[in-house]
Amino acid sequence: METKILLIRHGETLWNREFRKQGQRDVPLSDLGRDQAAKLAGYLKNETFSAIYASDLSRAKETAQLVAKPHRLPVTVFPEFRERNFGEWEGLMDEEVKRKYPDWKEVSLNGGKYGVETIKAMQKRFLEKCEELARKHFGGQIAIVAHGLCIHMFLHLVTGGEYGPRREKLKNTSLTRLIYRQNGRWTVESYNEVPHLQ
Repeated sequence: METKILLIRHGETLWNREFRKQGQRDVPLSDLGRDQAAKLAGYLKNETFSAIYASDLSRAKETAQLVAKPHRLPVTVFPEFRERNFGEWEGLMDEEVKRKYPDWKEVSLNGGKYGVETIKAMQKRFLEKCEELARKHFGGQIAIVAHGLCIHMFLHLVTGGEYGPRREKLKNTSLTRLIYRQNGRWTVESYNEVPHLQ
């Protein structure tokens, strides 16, 4: 028994464009982000999904709702799929964080200061919810719309470092296809695809 899982990064926001830390701030999609999500929905309209899930932040939820519309499926949201909590860094541009926090590199890697969530805590919540839903839908395919860093770090965890932040950055509305098997093994079938935007 296996479950196919389609991990999707949400569409673009203005903060993405500005290289501003979003974290768990509820930043909506930009007009371009909505267009990206609509194109993704068209690309996926002939796929079959048992269910569609998303982070409860609006940029992920709205992307998921556009994907779900042709399938007439509801979108179920979970806070476990939220982006990493960046604490007091949220709202700052990357260059501002580097200028104001001399230890930014160490905190980015480990968290635990300034309200920044640890990587392990983020990976744990994301993995546990993914495994729960994958077991629930054995034999089917589900879509999960979430955020760039949490998807990257989840992939890093389940592939032993083969995929993750050292690979190319996940594009907005990118598709990463995985298989979850009954023995708990994860396999990446494709990574960071955006054929709908080409």
